[in-house]
Amino acid sequence: MFNIYNWSTLNQYIERYTETELHLREWFTMVKSANWTNPNDIKTVYKNASILKNSLVVFNIRGNHHRLIAKFDYLNRRVFIKFIGTHVEYDEIPDANEL
Repeated sequence: MFNIYNWSTLNQYIERYTETELHLREWFTMVKSANWTNPNDIKTVYKNASILKNSLVVFNIRGNHHRLIAKFDYLNRRVFIKFIGTHVEYDEIPDANEL
């Protein structure tokens, strides 16, 4: 089970993009209850997730219209939301590995 930090960031995003609510709540529920120990475990559930450097993972939300980047601390069972935005906003990030 993971502790997810920055849920308030997701709530604010949901207020702005209400069509993401179901998808983000599903993501939250899945990650919170996951027993992942490495990025390969994530890929078994989220085949379209992109594994970046520094324990960062990019998740496609709502059919890839939105992107969420989370940093995983597998040992201490923590997840930090580093970015949530539209696909267009994601494309404007100079280097997602540096978040």
